[in-house]
Amino acid sequence: MRRRRSITLGKVVEEPMRFLTVKQVAERLGLAERTIRNQMSEGRFPIRWKKPGGKPVFLNKDVERYMLELPYENERAMGTLPSDRA
Repeated sequence: MRRRRSITLGKVVEEPMRFLTVKQVAERLGLAERTIRNQMSEGRFPIRWKKPGGKPVFLNKDVERYMLELPYENERAMGTLPSDRA
């Protein structure tokens, strides 16, 4: 398993590099797998991917970074969304 090194408070911590499939990314983003595959083939999918062994995979950190950049996700995570209840 590949590992990446990260530095936390002066310590080097080994973390496994986690790869996600198209299905896993679709579940996290709330999109259909076909939508992601269509956007990938058109060059419009915003998260980079790799094809080791012929199947597309995404780095977990890239998916998480993208999700943090989404306005709705940021507001929901911060608890600053307006309430739907009156």
